[in-house]
Amino acid sequence: TQGIMRRWLATIVLIGVALAPVAAQAPGPGTSRTDSTLCTGPCLPAVLEAIQRARVTTRILYITAHPDDEASGVLTYLARGLGADVALLGITRGEGGQNALGPEQAPQLGILRTAELEAATRTYGTRLFFTRAPDFGYSKTTDETLRVWGDAALGDMVRVIRTFRPDIVVNHWAGVRSGHGHHQSAGLLTPRAVEAAADPNAFPRQMASGMKPWRARLVRLARNEEPGALRIPTAEISLIWGESYGEIGRQGFARHRTQGVAGFLGSPFFRRSLFLAVDGGPALEARFLAAPLVSLADRRFPTVSLLIGPSLGEVEESLAAAQKAAERLDWPAAARSLAGAGRAVAGARIRLAAETAGFPEEACWELARVHQRIDDALVRAAGLEISARADRSEIVAGESFTVRVETQRRAEALPQVEKPTLVLPEGWSVTREEADPNGVRFTVSVPKDAKAPTDPNAWMYPWPAPLVKARVRATLEGYTFETDGPVIAMRATSTSVETLPLRLVPAVTMSLEPRQFILPVGQPAKPMELLARVHSYAAGAVKVTADTGPIHLAAALGVA
Repeated sequence: TQGIMRRWLATIVLIGVALAPVAAQAPGPGTSRTDSTLCTGPCLPAVLEAIQRARVTTRILYITAHPDDEASGVLTYLARGLGADVALLGITRGEGGQNALGPEQAPQLGILRTAELEAATRTYGTRLFFTRAPDFGYSKTTDETLRVWGDAALGDMVRVIRTFRPDIVVNHWAGVRSGHGHHQSAGLLTPRAVEAAADPNAFPRQMASGMKPWRARLVRLARNEEPGALRIPTAEISLIWGESYGEIGRQGFARHRTQGVAGFLGSPFFRRSLFLAVDGGPALEARFLAAPLVSLADRRFPTVSLLIGPSLGEVEESLAAAQKAAERLDWPAAARSLAGAGRAVAGARIRLAAETAGFPEEACWELARVHQRIDDALVRAAGLEISARADRSEIVAGESFTVRVETQRRAEALPQVEKPTLVLPEGWSVTREEADPNGVRFTVSVPKDAKAPTDPNAWMYPWPAPLVKARVRATLEGYTFETDGPVIAMRATSTSVETLPLRLVPAVTMSLEPRQFILPVGQPAKPMELLARVHSYAAGAVKVTADTGPIHLAAALGVA
């Protein structure tokens, strides 16, 4: 049989960039744009909340199967009401679900639902993780789900636990023994993951890579009141935001637009009482969900209490003073108090590392997290923000592009900042800087052999890390701190302004349409018309030539 095309009628179409916008990974809760009613910049509520979070050390991991499974009010109360560091772990990205908005299915739908859940978690005030388990549509049994997911899902859950190091893990689907196989499997895998994360012999490859075992307390979501269960007061009004935690949560949950949730957000289902409960051991108390800063010395690390206890007491006093100053809109005093808190915790970290033989690695890690939260509160109180925009989003190896960086701040709180800089991939360089009263324009050169940085654990985050970041450093009363922001590109259309991350792309790409076709075996060959779409990302002109002679497909099709 001959699989020969006698003729190729090629139409070459040169078009510009046509990439759908993809949000860059946000560095933390509340740092990316959202259409929520909650402010995300240096507004008073965001500053007060950042100070509150710096005073709480508890971390909580909430595990579900899909985007839109989560109890939005519970997450919002834990994160915004108590100030805990909360993360949501979705075992899948929901690519096997429905799409009430358009034709996108499978991986494309997974991208949409990832974006929806990421936007929802910004409103809840939480972080977001995933595993690599596929959503393969409705599953009737746990046996089917666990067979498809294999051991990888459990391993990924363990890695997330060992990375985030939660004090508490909430099993959203605990006790569910009917319905969707994914839900049932999530309820079964969560306690297994908690147990395995604490076992130094479980998943030895993770241990070999430098990860440590981590022991967390397992808590389950209860949908009915029971002895010892803790009611989550989602109807309570937030003193900071002026809305109930349930209402804030529903604002975030409304982002699941592909799932058609808008029509039933008013249902009593979303206003029912929910509880957290434990099986065995002491009853769950609210204080366990929001441990104060000084508890690191009193209860968590008593062996180094004398080293870090006085500093943590000083940090707590400074944070309390910063909160009072912010409440009266005295931004200089708030910033000075936060700088004092930063100095105190930095000193504790230095003493712990220098004076203790065999000091607990976990204690150093915890103090680093406290330090990070204090700096975040200081950045917000000082009103320090970075705007970094590139002249294009598609970056080609061997070419150059420009980035304009502007900063703004509350000058009365932060009199001076250093000149902004760029954080670039290895081998990339700034070849020119042009300063003006409003910012700095950088020209960046990309080497010809440039490759995008890779992170073997990027799968656990909503999006890849920003390719390029802008950084600004400032010093206040002898305390130096810094903040980063992703470099993005903006593209305006007739109806919207799209925010695009920077991506390293080939100079030219080509695709053929149709992507699939049928060649009858044993029949005479017929001419076929193919459309070749060529995308040029290069700054210069591109010349495209086509060989219109016959194309032989026999070898490619495996036909004799």
